[in-house]
Amino acid sequence: MPFILKHVETSKKPLSDSELSRIGMDLYLNNKRGVNIFDEVYKKAQNSLKFMPFSEKYPQITSVTLSDEVQSVMNGHVNLKAFSNQTGQIFEANLVQQSGGMLIPTLGDNNNQEFQAVFRDTSRRIQLPEPSFKILVDVNRFLYWEKIKGPQKTVCFIVKAGIKIDGAFDTIMDSAFVRQKETCGVIMSNEVLTPHSQFPEQFYSLLYEISKQFDGSIEQEFLGRAAPKTVAKTANEITVATEQLFAAF
Repeated sequence: MPFILKHVETSKKPLSDSELSRIGMDLYLNNKRGVNIFDEVYKKAQNSLKFMPFSEKYPQITSVTLSDEVQSVMNGHVNLKAFSNQTGQIFEANLVQQSGGMLIPTLGDNNNQEFQAVFRDTSRRIQLPEPSFKILVDVNRFLYWEKIKGPQKTVCFIVKAGIKIDGAFDTIMDSAFVRQKETCGVIMSNEVLTPHSQFPEQFYSLLYEISKQFDGSIEQEFLGRAAPKTVAKTANEITVATEQLFAAF
């Protein structure tokens, strides 16, 4: 069961690496910042973790690709490979939470489908099954738009992603989703926002909305704005994918 904790702090100055490290350590080791990761994991597991019949349908997010446009925005601000891996893990956590199903964990650069788990008494190597369904995420567009009117300007950080799901014999989903008007805001004309911060925030919001469609109830309003030219096709693909990947759970 993957778990995401979002923690926000404000500062009047940029934080150093050591200060960022201290924040991370506090979140794991104590409650100085009002929250502790292990406490939150326990609460989530206590409320929702359950043992269920194991399915032979093994979906996994196997690929996250960044277009040249996306790489040009993020390069120099993040490790591109780490950003790609993190994107897969965040989408995985959202899909598991919203669908109620299971995914083979995303292992990043580990192509052997194997990882090592350390327990109190020993450590074990766990061999994961080969995925029956491969989920591919294409981070396609990070597009900036602005319009100045007097002392104010409207800025938009538009994002687009493609989701493809390949089964053993055919492709059951190949759709693109965009987040446009929701990314816009009005600021003073002399203000400057940092694209490498704004784009990921909008993109992860899009991934969260996409994941919600796999809970068995498709939101037509979302598809109307995220995939306006392919609403019927995309809705049908989501229905088929949900049935084949998650319905058995």
